[in-house]
Amino acid sequence: MDAYTLAMVIAGGGALGVLVWLLAKVGKALITITEALAAAAVVFLAMWLAIKAVAWALRQTFTHWRTSLTVVALLA
Repeated sequence: MDAYTLAMVIAGGGALGVLVWLLAKVGKALITITEALAAAAVVFLAMWLAIKAVAWALRQTFTHWRTSLTVVALLA
């Protein structure tokens, strides 16, 4: 093996090492971003479902007002 081939193998190995290191850093950053987006999505989904449940309860209260008043009277 001559000096040129040896130098190319060493340079190629170094470049491959830098590339793998860079990909590991990018992967960690993407994982952090993805976890933050997933947490935000869970919070927004929970808020949306809570608002939807409150709207449903109010709609049922106004639709079935006599039953609602009876339940309130019994609880009082």
